[in-house]
Amino acid sequence: RHEPIQFGFWLAGEPVLHPEIVELVSIASSYGIKPAMHSNATKMTRPLAEGLIKAGLHWLSFSFDGDNKEDYERLRTPAKYEDTIEKIRMFLRVREELGSKTPHVVIQNVVEYRGPEVHPRGAPVMADANFRRQFDGTGVNEFKAILAHSWSGQLDGYGGVAPNIKDTGQRWICIIPFRDMTISYNGDIVSCCGDLDGTNVIDNVVGKDFYEVWNGKGFQKFRNAMLTDEIERWPLCGDCERIWTTDPHPNDFPLKYEMLRYKLRF
Repeated sequence: RHEPIQFGFWLAGEPVLHPEIVELVSIASSYGIKPAMHSNATKMTRPLAEGLIKAGLHWLSFSFDGDNKEDYERLRTPAKYEDTIEKIRMFLRVREELGSKTPHVVIQNVVEYRGPEVHPRGAPVMADANFRRQFDGTGVNEFKAILAHSWSGQLDGYGGVAPNIKDTGQRWICIIPFRDMTISYNGDIVSCCGDLDGTNVIDNVVGKDFYEVWNGKGFQKFRNAMLTDEIERWPLCGDCERIWTTDPHPNDFPLKYEMLRYKLRF
């Protein structure tokens, strides 16, 4: 018997806006799947927090624009910095009151790129320590910080996003075609969660068995492209910072046969 390890409720939108999100989380949890979610926290309420926790939400990342009041309110207008901080703290209080160890709560700061002097290639991204101190004693499981990226080159030239770094010459194999299935609202499977407009449609799951789709021609074509230079001619994927980088994602691996063979066990 095969089961997905995690089901993520995210793809170009705020999941808590879905009127049946608690029921969807509950259904996934009832099948032994680990429901996960990204949220910006601006629409989080106490009843919603209680519902999600009781429904079995396993992992929750609060995405926070910037790491200070000025940047946050400029980037996330009309949200208010203190209000969003309090909504995250409220969620953590509810989890404690319910005596639940889940969801695992991550706070991820999306930090604006401020040039190579401040953010040199390969250097870890850090959020302001004063921001993190606001959550002392609340039970946050994990803090992360990432640079605002270009959405696979779609935002190249915009201020505050890390530049495309295709000029590094080092090409990496993205793990996503071998690990994830990204499903849009209409059943279309797109290349990843960065494919906001369905540019690369791999297949469609409506009326099909997931495992047949996973092993079907669409995914095989996608994977074979990733293993060769064909992926460099795909829209989005070919310009993505995930495959052109000096600071690879820990799950990705170099375009070398020996490493590929080890990772995929063949």
